[in-house]
Parts: sequence; structure tokens; C-alpha cells
Amino acid sequence: MAKKYYKAAAEQGEENAQEALKRLGADEEHNVSQTDEHVSTECQSEKKYYLINDSLVGKMESGEYYLYQDGEWKADDKCEIMDRLHGYDSTEPPDSPYGFGNSSIMNEIHEISEEEAYELIQKKESDAT
Repeated sequence: MAKKYYKAAAEQGEENAQEALKRLGADEEHNVSQTDEHVSTECQSEKKYYLINDSLVGKMESGEYYLYQDGEWKADDKCEIMDRLHGYDSTEPPDSPYGFGNSSIMNEIHEISEEEAYELIQKKESDAT
């Protein structure tokens, strides 16, 4: 269970994942489990839709991210949504202060309504035919 928090800490550039866990209030396995359960429950009921670079539609459902490509929802295996939400710029060197929180990258994604998402999908599919 704690793996997710260690991974998140590493992604945020934390040198000491245990310190990151303490800041999260999850310094014991019991607390990590409770936090995991809360996050899991919260994510399961939440659905969000995104427009990426004014052309690609994505969604977060049950804590998982998907991109609408080739007429179907596909898992976002390349983390395109999360990278943009956190402003991760893979072209920056590892020690660069601009690698995370890069506003140019964050401006590539916008949250949209479910209705807007499906309107864009329908428009794309009708333009393709």
C-alpha cells in the first residue's frame, strides 16, 4: 500500500520518502492503509474529463486515466494526463527546477464537463467520416 506514496514522493522529487509520508500523516502502515482507503473511495465516485492540447479528450474514472483514441477509451499508459496536471516536463534535466510545476505544460490541459467531452468526441467522429 505504501508503494503508491513512495512513488508519489519520488515523482515530486522527494529525497526522503519517509519524510513525505510523515507530512501526509501516514507515517505508519495503519495510517497509510486508512489514507489509501480514503483516496480509493474518493476516486471511485469521481469522474473528470479533460481536453488536452485543444484536441485530445481524456478522463479520470475510478482513479484511472484514459484517453479517447481511435473510437474508444484507452488507458493512459504514457501518463499524458498526469504529466500535464502536475506540469511535468520530460525535456528538462532531472535537477531542473522547471521539471515539475511547469505552467506551460499545465496550460496544455483543461478540465471540461462530461457533456463537452462527448460533444467533442461526436464532432471528431463525424469529421472522420
